[in-house]
Amino acid sequence: MAAALDKQALALGLALLLGVLTGICYDFFRPLRRHSGRAWAAVQDALFCIIAGGGLFVFAMGADDGRLGLWELTAVLIGFLLYMHTLSITILAFFTVLFRGIKKAAAFCKKILKKIAVSAKKFFQKVRECFIIKKENRRAEKK
Repeated sequence: MAAALDKQALALGLALLLGVLTGICYDFFRPLRRHSGRAWAAVQDALFCIIAGGGLFVFAMGADDGRLGLWELTAVLIGFLLYMHTLSITILAFFTVLFRGIKKAAAFCKKILKKIAVSAKKFFQKVRECFIIKKENRRAEKK
């Protein structure tokens, strides 16, 4: 009986942790969702559901031999709600700053790559003109 109680306590702790991890995953997608269109938001929602459902499935298979009771689902919900009402503000701010920085870095890289592309286009245009001039000089020499 004591072993079963220990196993249930461990399952309860894991369910609470799964709820917290689900909340972190939710906060990860929130800043992305705010700056994307309807189609991308739907894709992100589907991805979140797959991740949350997959986590719940793996938890059910490992923690309680494939059985998922109502108390485990309740523990996941309690873990999620505890996270949302305590740590969510801090973690969401971190993810928002992180994605804002990534967006600025991507814009900077895009600007640099555009300058490189323009320079390469000018350079290779000059190289092409050089070969065209040489072809014309050869024709003039042959006559």
